[in-house]
Parts: sequence; C-alpha cells; structure tokens
Amino acid sequence: GKGVATAAGAYLALCPLAVAALAVAFFLVVKRWGYVSAGSITAATLAPILMYVICPGSPGWVAAAALAPVILYRHRENIVRLLKGEEKGWKKG
Repeated sequence: GKGVATAAGAYLALCPLAVAALAVAFFLVVKRWGYVSAGSITAATLAPILMYVICPGSPGWVAAAALAPVILYRHRENIVRLLKGEEKGWKKG
C-alpha cells in the first residue's frame, strides 16, 4: 500500500543480507511496540544505512536513500497517529 513491500523486493535483488537485517529490525519493532507502521518506518529509515554498510559496492543504498523519504511521506498520517497515541496496533496480551 505504501511502497514498503515493493521496496523490500527491489532491495532483495540488490542486497539480500541487508534485507534480512531489515526484516529482523521490522519484526523486533512490531513485536515490541505492536505497530506495523512503526516497523515499516524503522526499516525505511535504516535501509540506506544497512545497505551501505552490508553491501557497499551495490547501488542499493542510493535507491534506499531515494525511497526512504517517499516511504516516510506515505506514512505521514501514521506518524501523526503514532505521536498522538491513536495508531491502531496489534492486540497485545
């Protein structure tokens, strides 16, 4: 819906190990705080950094750096709800 899965698929072709690390970060955030949007925002933010560090010769980090602001923009309403404590999350307990 907001480009995260599509970006992940593209990143997978460019730097699979970075995608594995991003998936771990995504799932840890979702498990800890219960918000998929927070996991997506975290992964989008970390993607350029992890892709640069893990696959420095790959152009993937440039793509991730270009797409991160787009993904964050697409999540702007989620960010507002998260800040207000109004975001719908996974049921805990």
